[in-house]
Amino acid sequence: RTAFAGATTGQQLLYALDEQVRRHEVAGLVTKYEGWDFLRAVVDDEGVCRGIVAQDLQTMEIKSFQADAVIMATGGPGIIFGKSTNSIINTGTAASAVYQQGAYYANGEFIQIHPTAIPGDDKLRLMSESARGEGGRVWTYKDGKPWYFLEEKYPAYGNLVPRDIATREIFDVCVEQKLGINGENMVYLDLSHKDPKELDIKLGGIIEIYEKFTGDDPRKLPMKIFPAVHYSMGGLWVDYKQMTSIPGLFAAGECDYSMHGGNRLGANSLLSAIYGGMVAGPNAIEYMKGLSKSSDAVSSTVYEQNELIETEKFNNILTLDGNENAYVLHKELGEW
Repeated sequence: RTAFAGATTGQQLLYALDEQVRRHEVAGLVTKYEGWDFLRAVVDDEGVCRGIVAQDLQTMEIKSFQADAVIMATGGPGIIFGKSTNSIINTGTAASAVYQQGAYYANGEFIQIHPTAIPGDDKLRLMSESARGEGGRVWTYKDGKPWYFLEEKYPAYGNLVPRDIATREIFDVCVEQKLGINGENMVYLDLSHKDPKELDIKLGGIIEIYEKFTGDDPRKLPMKIFPAVHYSMGGLWVDYKQMTSIPGLFAAGECDYSMHGGNRLGANSLLSAIYGGMVAGPNAIEYMKGLSKSSDAVSSTVYEQNELIETEKFNNILTLDGNENAYVLHKELGEW
């Protein structure tokens, strides 16, 4: 159904992608704009996407870029919830910007809560589903004895129940029944009964992460975990060619809505990213071939107007004199 690399699939993907981008850059096929932030799509009077506006976060320069097609692969909005398993760049602002420009957004209410993450002061670190797949058992104490509540309630599936069910059960045990570890919102994810050498081979990545951030050895002690915001099934509406409702603007990966329904299966984010990119790329080329007018023929006024809109927004932020701190508000909302 999909592919994985032990418990470090994402890390391995980043290594390979970075390597290939560098290779293409040396060959003159890719120009990187690191440190630039997407602000909006350039949409002409006919409602067609003709490029983007972005900002250099070092110099604060705001600049438009011409393009006959734009493919967004900007990820999900997990950070709006406060702590999550996501990177701090997963703000959803790119999808929000084009939504405000008229792009359709679908299934935004479908947010996946992953059942197993390490609670932390800065973020919630994912303990891969492969831990349960390799025999990890979820339990807490009840009446002074270990209670394997997933195995008891779902004997046919045990600890391999779908993510949403595992999350609901852990939440119920901790929040409703008040049976979390030491009364806190945590239960055990236990691998201590497994062969340590086998764990190092198959789950070395998460074993190392857990040891680093908690000081405990999961080979000997059960891990303490709790659910965390993890993935957005919703996103920008796209057709079967991965094009949004704005002609010329494509989307792929977590920022589009199309693959997962109301509950993504484990590791299917990789599958949807591969498929979305495989479809979006060739279709963007076909779309460009069929254009009656290229971005070069679009009046420079269109780009200047879009730059001006974002420049005025930025200048307005600089002149704000209120006493609220946006980062404090975000933190408070995330803890509410």
